[in-house]
Amino acid sequence: MAFHITEIYALIIPMKPRISINILTWNNLNDTTECVNSVLKITYPHLNICLIHNGSSADITEALHLKFPDITHINLPKNLGFAQGHNVGLKRILENNMDYVLLLSHDTTVSEDIIDKFLQSTQAFPQPHIFGAKLYYYQQPKKIWHGLPQWDNHKCSFQYIHHNKFDNTNSLTKTEKMSYACATGMFLPTSIIKDVGFFDPDYFCYFEDIDLCWRASKKNYDCYYIPQAHIWHKAFQSAYKEKTSDTVRYFQLRNKLLWARKQLPFTKRMTLYKNVLWGLFKQIYSNKKSSTHKKGIIKIKLRAIKDFLLCHYGNF
Repeated sequence: MAFHITEIYALIIPMKPRISINILTWNNLNDTTECVNSVLKITYPHLNICLIHNGSSADITEALHLKFPDITHINLPKNLGFAQGHNVGLKRILENNMDYVLLLSHDTTVSEDIIDKFLQSTQAFPQPHIFGAKLYYYQQPKKIWHGLPQWDNHKCSFQYIHHNKFDNTNSLTKTEKMSYACATGMFLPTSIIKDVGFFDPDYFCYFEDIDLCWRASKKNYDCYYIPQAHIWHKAFQSAYKEKTSDTVRYFQLRNKLLWARKQLPFTKRMTLYKNVLWGLFKQIYSNKKSSTHKKGIIKIKLRAIKDFLLCHYGNF
């Protein structure tokens, strides 16, 4: 029986994994352009780059189509949130039989060897797992933004090792197990998505990555911190502007409570709820004569708690 030359090569030379980089963008031309350009410099061959326009304006969407005609574009009619926006992209790459996916936000840039570093790490584990990059501040390229998240089962809260520390020592140089991988910089095999499921759209944004990793852990998939894979994030540049800071506070608090309800056992859930309420009580008591701004923060937190209790999930 005769073999085609490509079939012979396939038998002799192992096929490289098919990898997609999915970038979620919303109404930001300049940052998205810089992000895609950094991805285009990645040394790994034959990448699929998927840019998901999450309800961006028509002029920005068109401009990005013209700038990057050779990548995949997915246009969403409205902002579906981080969770559901990425879900649309994940469904597309599952249809295209990709092996791995790296998730990014438009306000990031990446190192040229990031895919190679992630793939080298996967070879150290016989079973599939979820991996996370070392995330730096874009504005301070050697300062660690996200750190290494570890769940404190006694305090019922996350501790972030080396958060806001400068990476000028030999700290965080080894692959380490962590409680979850930040969605911005999450690298995982698509087989886990098929087994565990997509991001939960109830969260809209914030805590969807923690929820996914928690569900994965229940099926014996772990999360590992890969310090050789580097990402620079423009943290606080867009989401934390005064105009949207209340929205961030709302989602962080409401979704923390929602995540506890969905994933924590009863006693731990009650401890987390108690800590949230006690912290809010102290804030209210100490801010009786405080500024209008601080009173506004308390108001948005009360709304987050109310919406959680009324099961008002999804968008703000």
